[in-house]
Amino acid sequence: MAIDRFNNKNILTSVKSPTDGIQIYSDNDLEKISVSNRLLSKNELEPFQGRTPEVESHIYSGENLLSSNRQPIQFEDNVGTDDEDYNILLTPETDVRLSNISRGNYSIVYNFLEKITNEVKIDNVSSDSTELELSLITPSDSVGLKYILDEINSNPNFKEDFVLNFGDNNIAQIVGFDFSPNEKVGDVFVNIPFPTSTFGGKNTTFYPEKNSDFWIEVYS
Repeated sequence: MAIDRFNNKNILTSVKSPTDGIQIYSDNDLEKISVSNRLLSKNELEPFQGRTPEVESHIYSGENLLSSNRQPIQFEDNVGTDDEDYNILLTPETDVRLSNISRGNYSIVYNFLEKITNEVKIDNVSSDSTELELSLITPSDSVGLKYILDEINSNPNFKEDFVLNFGDNNIAQIVGFDFSPNEKVGDVFVNIPFPTSTFGGKNTTFYPEKNSDFWIEVYS
């Protein structure tokens, strides 16, 4: 059965926000944060160095979530007159049809995300539920954590948006990282120079005798 077309234009303008809508910064801080447009490179639209650009589609009927889907971003070369090199392709009608939904009025939320790590494990939650302690399930995801750490340290004046994706259009903004609680695993090897001294105006160095508690003083 064909999907009913929208007849009420007001339905098209009622949008369900893809985020929880909580204001993270104060109004005064928001006035100080500048926003600029940036042209996307091909590397940002294709899997690159372990990061996977994805688009999520969430189909709603009113406030009810009916279906969610995730797939790699589809794009094509832009042959228009604007400055963009690539066009991101969205197919809302196809997405609804493939979800086996036959009738009704629906809205779709699209989230454009870049997966940095696979699933992580929540070990602890703070008493006010504002902090999470996470650990990796897949050891190779340490590459993604290094990418996050490098982004934080590379430019203190630029803040890339990182989020936790809990699925079903439930996305939580990350406002800070702390890697210090991580347990340090491994051995640290330090080369300590042999002790030195002077005798009679000459430099001397002490070397341990093999299989003995004696030290040998060598003049240079």
